[in-house]
Amino acid sequence: MDGTSDYNCAYNKTSRPRINGLEGDGINFITTSTSQYNDCSSSGTAANRFIGVALVSLDAAARTNIRLQWKSETITPGDGNGIPANPREWKIRLQYRVGITGLFADVPGPIEFVSTTATGDSLTLGPVSLPVECVNQPVVQVRWIYYESAAGNGGTRPKLRLDDIEISSDTWVGIDEHQADNERIFELFPNPATSQFTIRTKSAKQGTIRIIDLIGKEVFQANFIHALTTINCESFPAGVYFVQLLDESKTLLKTRKLVIR
Repeated sequence: MDGTSDYNCAYNKTSRPRINGLEGDGINFITTSTSQYNDCSSSGTAANRFIGVALVSLDAAARTNIRLQWKSETITPGDGNGIPANPREWKIRLQYRVGITGLFADVPGPIEFVSTTATGDSLTLGPVSLPVECVNQPVVQVRWIYYESAAGNGGTRPKLRLDDIEISSDTWVGIDEHQADNERIFELFPNPATSQFTIRTKSAKQGTIRIIDLIGKEVFQANFIHALTTINCESFPAGVYFVQLLDESKTLLKTRKLVIR
């Protein structure tokens, strides 16, 4: 399964791959006979690609033992082209990556829910801990991917539900002197911000400021040459962003979370 890259294709509310909100019951994944895979094509071998993602970005700075628990359910089984005992088999698998770029990796196991032949079959998975490389990271992304693992006798694809996501962690106390110095590379204030905020740099003399939203889209970039740089954020939608400081060679020095109200 080519299940490690990003999913950048558009969803459709009524046909092809889609995620539907279920109000108090979470969300569901479903697709159709014209499945659109992660290369945005409906041709090829379904078992080699995936067609849906639900993603959460976490601020894991000074956090360890990051744990996740969730519930999945078969809302509608596949019909197996008239042989209900052998429908298409679809799964929801948990993955992670450190940062907002690069490939995803399976949480070891892998940890996944497998569709069943009975409506309403559900399973609570976890709590499972993310790998140690996620400890004390400013950005960790976790996602649940929906993909076909066996064609069975064909027919309709099962509709699967994702709900009751719980994320917890412990305080990480392993901050050494070098890491404390790294924390002081730059500061943000005020945070939360409303109309503007200021970046104060302490070690980098010049470089680049990037602002990225929760799905990894760059919404702002500018060069800085002074210790204090003020940025107008009135046009930014309210929400959580990540501010990155890069040096002259475009090496990432530090990422900090910014809340805009």
